[in-house]
Amino acid sequence: MTVAAHRYTKKDFKDTLERRRRNAPRQPSDDVSNLSLTKLKILEFIHLYGGFTTIELVHKYLLGEGVFRLKDTRYTSKLLLEMFHDHGVIEKPEEQFSVKNPYGTMKMNHVASLVYKVSERGEEVLKSTGLWNKHAPRAHGWYKHQMMTACIYQMFHIGARDSGIQFTSQHELRAKEKFIQVGEVKVYPDAVFVLHLPKPFLFFFEMDRGTEKGSKKASRKTWGKSIEFYKSIFDKKLHRGNYDLPDDLLPFLATVTVDSNMERRILENIEAEYPEGFARMLVH
Repeated sequence: MTVAAHRYTKKDFKDTLERRRRNAPRQPSDDVSNLSLTKLKILEFIHLYGGFTTIELVHKYLLGEGVFRLKDTRYTSKLLLEMFHDHGVIEKPEEQFSVKNPYGTMKMNHVASLVYKVSERGEEVLKSTGLWNKHAPRAHGWYKHQMMTACIYQMFHIGARDSGIQFTSQHELRAKEKFIQVGEVKVYPDAVFVLHLPKPFLFFFEMDRGTEKGSKKASRKTWGKSIEFYKSIFDKKLHRGNYDLPDDLLPFLATVTVDSNMERRILENIEAEYPEGFARMLVH
């Protein structure tokens, strides 16, 4: 007999939280001085690299930092649950319980959430401990887009670190503005970072979930328009002076899309709009 999967909704999530409070009251303590250095490192990591994270990414981050050597995520999960229940410095976005996760594979059931973000109380702790950075990317906008942007940005950082490649993060670039002015338009990259290979290269990262149109004729944001804007940025060097970097740093556009058809359309737009800069726009 086949049983239909239950779609886990926001109401289910709230009911689950209420049931947890009734069965095992664990109100966050007013004193956050008992937050361990490891928990503060986790909180800072989430804050500096996109605002959202998963148990697996936090685990990989801690392994590389030499915090512990456990191969599974049980201890990491325990730390995150304590930060959620006991300290209240992170929270579980409700959106994840009414949609599939960014990779389209997460089952909506009673299992503890895999996605966390810094709570308002967590922001207060970061500020009071001097760990808050105004240049860090802030989580905002559509949930799926921001979640995927944060996860892939964290993967870039962790992958570079584990490969021995120097990685300069967005908050280290100390941008004067979070946008680049292109005529009357303000272009906001999803993330900005530098990879030292060993020569440093500046990357503007754009996340695509297959929702943007390919043509630049549409009124809303399209890849045709985005490529046109980045062409102006690269050719006119409009990014110069905005970041704490040498002016001669060669910029690239790195794009990740979940749709193979959109990948093809993006490449076609690049070839049509900017053939001479084709090698400076990386699409995956």
